[in-house]
Amino acid sequence: MWERKRVDPINIESLLDHDLIEQYYQPIIDLSTNDLYSHESLMRNKRHLNPAGVFRAAIENNRLYEIDALCISKSIRSYFALDGTRDGQTLFINIFPSSILNRLFVPFLENLMDQMQILPSCIVFELNETKEEEEIWETTALKQMVSMLRKKGFRIAMDDVGDGTANLRKIVEFVPDFIKMSRYFSTHLSTTERKQRILKLFVDYCGKETRMVLEGIENPDDLACARNLGIALGQGYLLGEPEALQIIR
Repeated sequence: MWERKRVDPINIESLLDHDLIEQYYQPIIDLSTNDLYSHESLMRNKRHLNPAGVFRAAIENNRLYEIDALCISKSIRSYFALDGTRDGQTLFINIFPSSILNRLFVPFLENLMDQMQILPSCIVFELNETKEEEEIWETTALKQMVSMLRKKGFRIAMDDVGDGTANLRKIVEFVPDFIKMSRYFSTHLSTTERKQRILKLFVDYCGKETRMVLEGIENPDDLACARNLGIALGQGYLLGEPEALQIIR
């Protein structure tokens, strides 16, 4: 009889205690010039565990803030290294809403920025959506904290637009600097007129105030279509895979 393979639980404490978390960086390309615009920092680990599984385990074990803070710290310290070669460049970093509301977050962020001596405008925080944190999006506290971060000069991106249940409302209420469209829209974009029409609506909505990033571009025809639609920025394996820092230098 067929038996389900046992999957060992992810040990968050071991990942934290043994410094097994690392960051990879995927390029974000200006589609009008084909120049490098930025990188997104992506969490990886030396045990090759699924990143989504690591974050789920962190939520279940009430260790999400620690994982989030560690990823943010490693992302910024590594990318904006002491050689100063990335002065003025932009880095996209994922963050969960609960981490923004954690009482330790603001002092941690202020100390990190002071140490690294970089401008807040160099950092774009991508707000992650999860079912576990859906209620947080409705709170006044989150809106206030996001507004405070923007006043300090940090920029905000709404991630995976098109996958969530209330993305349009969140875009209106949080007024992000960047809208990152889900990879769903880039797949077969060149042959799917409905996707083209929806993306054109977002391009028109964004205007000059908000920049759109189309994620998951893996096909040259879809890339050409994205350019024709006027999408500002692109990300995906066709444009560059996530790499360790020493490779992208």
